[in-house]
Amino acid sequence: MRVLASTLILFTAACAGRSSADFAAPGGGSGAGGVSFGGAQDVGEFRGILDRGEIPGPDTLDANGFFNEHFNAPPPAICGALLCAVPGLSVGRDWLTGAHQATLQISVSTTVDPSAYRRLPMNLVVVVDHSGSMASDRRLDKVKAGLHTLINHLQDTDRLALVEFDDQVTIDAPLGTTLDRAKLHAIVDRLVPRGATDIFDGLQQGFLLLGDAPASERQNRVIFLSDGNATAGDTSQSDILAMAAGRVRRGIGLTTIGVGNDFDVGLMRGLA
Repeated sequence: MRVLASTLILFTAACAGRSSADFAAPGGGSGAGGVSFGGAQDVGEFRGILDRGEIPGPDTLDANGFFNEHFNAPPPAICGALLCAVPGLSVGRDWLTGAHQATLQISVSTTVDPSAYRRLPMNLVVVVDHSGSMASDRRLDKVKAGLHTLINHLQDTDRLALVEFDDQVTIDAPLGTTLDRAKLHAIVDRLVPRGATDIFDGLQQGFLLLGDAPASERQNRVIFLSDGNATAGDTSQSDILAMAAGRVRRGIGLTTIGVGNDFDVGLMRGLA
């Protein structure tokens, strides 16, 4: 019997830089989905390649992205512990060869009800690539639309900083004491494509705004939006990854969003 796939469907926070302190008092409940672990979370690039009539390479899809699109609710958590690992097995035939096969799923469920947790306020730093390549396929326009939505959905206790970069890095809005939505919307509207892409310095500046000892009573996270192709500054992928890893170890979460169909998958996935 061949095991074709294995995944963890996680129902508690498991993003990089996150700890149990990100949530307040727990309560009972049946548990629920909606929170997954880090890594590539969509199959957009994979679908785009198919739409162009091309054949995707092996690096264009990973387990996180695939299973994020195929959610199977686990059975209730009955093991008596905070987390319960529950195996699931599906036996069938291979679609191509007709041979018998089995698929194993390892679910992690919990008795904790997410609605019983109070989300801690966020210190959120958004680092936006507005280099010349972001003009292709209206990439920057799509980023701006997403940022406007983000700003509208923040809670009043959250704080948002904006950093833009091409071959230069500009702090458009530092973390303030209040959430000035009108000012943030205006900054987003002014973003235009230009210049080369200095990912190292742009991302590093985003981390620096959160400091060496991020506030423990708040969630601290950087969201990095880019087509992920470094062309200026330190372009070494290993240097960029090492710099980010050092900051994540200090308790800063990192979310990366690859924009377009030809972003650097290795870099953006490695950062996430």
